[in-house]
Amino acid sequence: MRYLHTMLRVRNLDQALDFYCNKLGLKEERRRVDEKGRYTLVFLAAPEDEGLVETSKKKSGRDAPLVELTYNWDSEDYGEARHFGHLAYEVDDIYATCEKLMRKVHASLKAGGRAVTLEFIPEPDRVTPPTVGAFALTMLATTPAGDAYTFAEYEQMFRRAGFARNELHNVPGAVQRAVVSVK
Repeated sequence: MRYLHTMLRVRNLDQALDFYCNKLGLKEERRRVDEKGRYTLVFLAAPEDEGLVETSKKKSGRDAPLVELTYNWDSEDYGEARHFGHLAYEVDDIYATCEKLMRKVHASLKAGGRAVTLEFIPEPDRVTPPTVGAFALTMLATTPAGDAYTFAEYEQMFRRAGFARNELHNVPGAVQRAVVSVK
């Protein structure tokens, strides 16, 4: 497993870059502007990590370790605790890694215990609903073996990990859906 980046949401990209670059001393490695999606991603590295970033690019085609600043052009209320987005890691076999993690979750639950996975889950056609379909297509286009899992694929993985039942639930006010898996 290899660390890639930490994603942070920012409300004002110029102020964020002033802080991270001018005050903290990070360097901009690359930028992705998505007109259609109305967001900008800026990837930053610590000065002492620039050699690691270059080595990482040559070795795997991915630049790491980085901080990813995500700026959504339309105003969005993140509240006080919603600036953290995700930690990104790269693994050799995503299916084996997911199943291994699911087995650990399963083992930690009491009988009848539940695990909830909140994710962008497309319909089996992989293009609906539109927002989730766009996410799936973006993952497919921008990652080596990427895609978003359908519920049937999640269900298979959870069953192999030992879960007896899996249910798909819509989450009011969100495009993500929840998979509830029962031990």
